Amino acid sequence: MKRKARLKALELLHELSMMSTKYVSLSQIAREYGVSRQYIHRLIKNLVEKGFVVKTGGGYKLSEKGLWLISNAPKDYKDYKY
Repeated sequence: MKRKARLKALELLHELSMMSTKYVSLSQIAREYGVSRQYIHRLIKNLVEKGFVVKTGGGYKLSEKGLWLISNAPKDYKDYKY
């Protein structure tokens, strides 16, 4: 995954952590994130495959792995070189 994509994925994980502990729909995430559902679907699909986000019939939320990652990410992760 390229740096820009990793950064977007971290930003999305952060957004999900701020939204709630409930499951949220792609539309809700897209609205909060300010992008299209299709864009969010591509990001979310990758995050689900990697175990950072879980999906059920009710929508999406951070997994324990995702919660751990975002809570341990550097506060200045946008400037972080990875």
